[in-house]
Amino acid sequence: EKGHSVDDLEFVKHWQPVRDFLNPNPFAFTIDIGCGPRPPFAAYCGAVIEPLAVEYQKITPPEWWHAVTFYAQPAERLIEEMVGCADMVICWNCIDHAVGWREILSNMVAYGHERTIYGLATDFHEPFLGHPGFERDEFMHEVEKRFEILEYRAPFGRDLALRMKLKQGERQ
Repeated sequence: EKGHSVDDLEFVKHWQPVRDFLNPNPFAFTIDIGCGPRPPFAAYCGAVIEPLAVEYQKITPPEWWHAVTFYAQPAERLIEEMVGCADMVICWNCIDHAVGWREILSNMVAYGHERTIYGLATDFHEPFLGHPGFERDEFMHEVEKRFEILEYRAPFGRDLALRMKLKQGERQ
């Protein structure tokens, strides 16, 4: 049925510019943080971190979650068993919904290794329902402490999209 397959052409078309930007390796272990009701990087995923995963699975077609390992917990809580294992970490349109966005950035660092590629997209809103709000300058300061920006696009579906790697010496 249309719209119920992970290979749904409209879904693939919607996410293709993001895939082109991030250039995910289909053989890489990928962690998708805050994937929402339909994991867009499921074909590449090792795991998703989505606090509402169990609830989403109750209201979405099961094939959307087929073969997806998920952690139904807040992204601010570190998953020890995934420390240092991700070849790619993606946090697309999620971090601006979190109060603990600094902890999420630190966890992203922890999940990676010296060759990990990171994809991050966010909006910058004044605080309102579902968006605690943070300033672009404050956010960029925290990003630049941890990561080297490989590509910067603003706007790109969100107010800001970044393709990054760890800053030299960030991971000991």
